[in-house]
Amino acid sequence: SIIVEGDSRSFIRNINNHEQDFSDISALTWSAKAIAKEFHACAFHFIG
Repeated sequence: SIIVEGDSRSFIRNINNHEQDFSDISALTWSAKAIAKEFHACAFHFIG
């Protein structure tokens, strides 16, 4: 299990969204989701 924390609200919102991402950071979101699948459990949290 892993917990990923970040200070980019838009990135955390996009990665937790299950709909297709068409934002400017969609490549980063796609990569993070692909890496997250390698873990048994992965959670993404915004820290502000």
